[in-house]
This record gives sequence, C-alpha cells and structure tokens, in this order.
Amino acid sequence: CRAPIEEVIQAGVIPRFVELLGSPSDDVLEQTIWALTIIAGDSLRCRDLVLGHGALLPLLALLNELAKLSMLKIATWTLPVFYKTSFDRAKLVLFTLARLTHSNDEQVLTHACWALSHLFDGTNDQIQAVIETDVCGRLVKLLMHPSPSVITYALFIIGHIVSGDNVQT
Repeated sequence: CRAPIEEVIQAGVIPRFVELLGSPSDDVLEQTIWALTIIAGDSLRCRDLVLGHGALLPLLALLNELAKLSMLKIATWTLPVFYKTSFDRAKLVLFTLARLTHSNDEQVLTHACWALSHLFDGTNDQIQAVIETDVCGRLVKLLMHPSPSVITYALFIIGHIVSGDNVQT
C-alpha cells in the first residue's frame, strides 16, 4: 500500500469504514464506498485487508432495488476492484451483476456489463457460472440498447460465452 493509504490503514480506518456500510445516510454510504474502493484499488494487499474486514457482503447488500441511483452507480463500478484475480470471490457477485443488467440507467448498465465482461477469462467453469445467472437473454436484449458502451460490453460477454464448450454454446 502507498504511504498515505498505509497510514490510514494503520490508524484503524478499515473496520470503521466497514461499520459505516450500515449507515442509514446515503451520503455517508457513498463516501464510504468511494474510500474503500480507493484503499482496495491501491494494491492486492490493500484489497485483501478490506476484504478481510468483511466489506464485500455489506456492499452487495446495498445493491438492491431501494438503493439510490448515485449509490448504485458507484457501487457497481466498485465491484471489480474487490474480485479481480479471484473467480471464487467473483462468484459472490455474479447474481448481483446479472440483476443490475436490468437497470434502466445507462451508467449502471455500463458498469454492470463492464464488470461482468472482466469477471472471467473464458474457462468453461467460469462460462458456466455466468450462464447459470440466466443473464444470456438479457445480454441479447442489450444489443439493441442505444449506448455503444453497453452494446460493446454485452458483445464482449457474449463472445466469452460462445467460446465455451458444446454444452454451453
């Protein structure tokens, strides 16, 4: 971790931030998510510290139908920071990301599709896990979306899926 981040980690900020993920204030939640993302995104060690303090499950709990749109945008963009390099960890967020592909907001859709597109490297087990979320039909519908970003990421995901074995394709 870089020196400034290491300093706040040593001061004990991560457990407090994880507690703040339970705040009733949307403003506090948004700022907490940003702060945790900055810390977790600094290095794998920092990310593992944030995850080790249990940040992922409360973050996923915030991504529900009642969430404020600005929070959905931030949290959807944040998710890949927490699972990159670990498909086992990524499986925890698969169904959440698949659900977020039904958002009406272009930015949430873009972030959700981007996150899904970077979720797997094309192994058959990973492809099967994505298929099991029932996201394929939604991805096909997203090919008609007006946003080139949404279409591009949907195509990327579909490209990974069709590279699977005969059962998957």
